[in-house]
Amino acid sequence: MFKPASLHRLFTRIAFGAVAGLMSLAAVAASSELFNQQWGFVETYPDSWSLQQFRTGALVAQAVPPGETLVNCNTTAASVAETKNLSQDDINGQVNTDVMNEKFWRSAVYSRVQNVKVSSAEVRQHASGIKVPEAFASFDQTVEGATIHVRARTTIFITPGISYSITCNAVSDKFDTYSNDFAAAVDSFRLRSEIVAMLSARRPGPRVMAPLNLDQASFNVTVGVNSLRAVRR
Repeated sequence: MFKPASLHRLFTRIAFGAVAGLMSLAAVAASSELFNQQWGFVETYPDSWSLQQFRTGALVAQAVPPGETLVNCNTTAASVAETKNLSQDDINGQVNTDVMNEKFWRSAVYSRVQNVKVSSAEVRQHASGIKVPEAFASFDQTVEGATIHVRARTTIFITPGISYSITCNAVSDKFDTYSNDFAAAVDSFRLRSEIVAMLSARRPGPRVMAPLNLDQASFNVTVGVNSLRAVRR
């Protein structure tokens, strides 16, 4: 078992990669399925949405509805050495609301935006078999010099050797319009097992459950509200 304090530190490091914030994006070719071969996952979006993928940085994919500049879903991915030799069941057993509570979301995931309010935070079983922490929040964000109020849904997928997150954002008065699309996109997340197995490179032998020196966690990717611009520089 992970020690609670160490587990919190690990999840905090994972969370720093979870919030790829709300940014405008020019339209690109539309597709209903987003398959990322680099990180081995598949997501599905409405046919009319524009999809873009990135090969550097924690932000690896973004989906945008037609005609929108203040609505998007951002997917991040990063290697996590501390979970590489664990099974999904091992990880699922450690993901709980004692650690992934409202304080965690405010201090880790949404720490880089202002006036954060977490309306709900839970841990649930995803259709993929992964136990996912998930939160709904609102916050203020500065975009091109103007302060806007944003509502967001963030879901974190912690798997053997890799963590993923999907953050769907919208300016407040449009969140409800796209909430069903956001939910469908999150629920569609699946892993391509053959690619993930190669990426995580799980070594044979007994699982290492404790103690783990998570203070030396190799996960050190921070994606803030200006993530997309940082990636594209």
